[in-house]
Amino acid sequence: MSDGMVGLLKTDLDIVSQAAESRRAYVLGLHMIRVVAEPDRSRLPAPEGRHRDGHDYVAMHLMYRQNCRGGVSRVYRGRAEQPFLVTTMKDRLDSLIIDDRTVEHEVTPVSSPSAEPGARALLLVDFDPAPRETLPRLP
Repeated sequence: MSDGMVGLLKTDLDIVSQAAESRRAYVLGLHMIRVVAEPDRSRLPAPEGRHRDGHDYVAMHLMYRQNCRGGVSRVYRGRAEQPFLVTTMKDRLDSLIIDDRTVEHEVTPVSSPSAEPGARALLLVDFDPAPRETLPRLP
């Protein structure tokens, strides 16, 4: 694993530990989500719409975005009708970290504003409590 990835995951863990008010071991799941933005067709980055991912915490990091419109992230407190956060991640490593047990989130469709296709890529990091038996730690 690259030093940059290890640094990103350590930063995520520091933020999650601060939010959880404790330092504990987590199992991390890494997922890359890439959506191709087409000129005449909208694509849903999260086809399930408004949802929870089923983890304790989820970090979302923008890795790449080019020639896209849409992709607006909305975060809701529980089942509230209005989001408390609305943002568009536009620059590399723009990030959101959420307590997935207490909020729901969604992202709007992505399309290309021109005749050329575009793309949006997001790295998702899931945080689940580690079982009692110790797992390998980040270096």
